[in-house]
Amino acid sequence: ARQSTDAGLMMKALLDDLLDHSRIGAGRMAIEVQDFNLRAMLAQTLRLWHGPAAAKGLKLRVEGAGRMPAAVRGDAMRLRQVLNKLMSHAKKFTPSGSITLPLGAWEEEPCGNALLIEAIDTGPGMAAGQLARLFTPFDQTADGVSARYGGSGLGLAISRDLIQLMGGRLTARSAPGQGARFTVSLHLPRGEA
Repeated sequence: ARQSTDAGLMMKALLDDLLDHSRIGAGRMAIEVQDFNLRAMLAQTLRLWHGPAAAKGLKLRVEGAGRMPAAVRGDAMRLRQVLNKLMSHAKKFTPSGSITLPLGAWEEEPCGNALLIEAIDTGPGMAAGQLARLFTPFDQTADGVSARYGGSGLGLAISRDLIQLMGGRLTARSAPGQGARFTVSLHLPRGEA
């Protein structure tokens, strides 16, 4: 029963990715703009990753959470989706060591916040060629990555597209033997407390 549940969840995740990818490609992905508590959303989302990280023997560190603004305006659900994709990627490709999330925020006049959310892992890192193809949809099937790790090969492509739809950027830096660093830079207007 456990295996069929896992298979069902994997199939649902795959279908969700395919739907998101086709919606974005067709220009039909809408970004919601609503007031939400960013600090609470980050805390809730990251709390869910402590167990899976510990089960794999990884340390999960969050830095600077207290500096994040609480009241912002934006798409909490899509931002959570990107955060989950980055955490999933870091956990999947980090056999040992740690995942660190430095969080940063600055007030930007007239009425917003510049945000920096990073996910840094101690995995094997990537060569320049792998890094160049990282956000290419379905590309992970090329090196047998999909067979070894599962997944659709769409998560990072969708994440980058979602962040761009929000007016931000998702970038990656890595080198062989040096892990990977994913950086989301985003501007969110101030929300009602």
